[in-house]
Amino acid sequence: MKKNTWVLYLVLFLAVCILPSVIYPLLGPYIDQESYENRVTAEAPEFSLSSIAQFPKEYEEFFNDNLPFRSFLIEANAAIDLHIFHQSPLKKVVIGKDGWLFYNAAGTDGDPMADAAGTNYYTSEELAQVAASLTAARDKLEAEGRSFVLMVVPNKESIYGKDYLPEEFPVADVTKADHLVNYLRNNTDLNIVYPKDALLGAMEADPQTDVYLKTDTHWNNLGAYLGSKELLSAMDIRLPEISALELNTIGRPAGDLAKMMASKEYMNDDVDYQIGGYPGCGNVSESFPVEDNYDVIRYSSPGQDPRKLFMIRDSFTV
Repeated sequence: MKKNTWVLYLVLFLAVCILPSVIYPLLGPYIDQESYENRVTAEAPEFSLSSIAQFPKEYEEFFNDNLPFRSFLIEANAAIDLHIFHQSPLKKVVIGKDGWLFYNAAGTDGDPMADAAGTNYYTSEELAQVAASLTAARDKLEAEGRSFVLMVVPNKESIYGKDYLPEEFPVADVTKADHLVNYLRNNTDLNIVYPKDALLGAMEADPQTDVYLKTDTHWNNLGAYLGSKELLSAMDIRLPEISALELNTIGRPAGDLAKMMASKEYMNDDVDYQIGGYPGCGNVSESFPVEDNYDVIRYSSPGQDPRKLFMIRDSFTV
């Protein structure tokens, strides 16, 4: 009887190991296979004698990233963590109050929490180097007849952290971005756009108004409008005040933080705004790739302003 029990255990173990690979080709197309981990998954390594030492590790990484039903299992685990244990299934995402999510990259993609806490200010030497580099860039462009504007967008933690982050994540009165901008304003004559006050002012004027997305690292359309308004003002272009806009609340799919936790199905109630009442320009765009996997996007407009704008930007500009 004892032998039969061990045989049964062995058969069950082999079935658990083998069956997923057998049935996955049949069920896989009907299951969400997208990766939401905000990273590039490993590709199958090529075996060669010259790479034989690295092959086992590289193949293990490939196998782990392409395990049958991997996305489904991650999503199921996330649901258990969220709804049963009421905790984040991913260290990189902090669950705040009222469903607000925050990015806790901890050095792998910046460190937003340390930035907000003001525990990782640039040193005096680093600040001086940043100022010198930006001033040199500005001077070179001005010698060519071009203007230079630096825009610093505040992270979500510095706008909503005091109200919605758990107590173990403090937010300083002077964040790392504040510290940098203050230094540049006090020690250079650079044209700097830092829309933090405009964002906080809109929230103070109407506490029901959100300027960032609850389940995403980025601002929403209204926050982006306020940032655009501040940027264009630095170039002597005026956009209407919020009070003159047509704001309509619209639903929005789950953001990047919810997707990182494989919880887009459970956190899909984010709110955004459809904005009207400001001058449109009927942009037409084209995109073409450049080196290092970056794209250049060219926009054209029938507007009257003859100037051209070249922007080196991050994802907030989308």
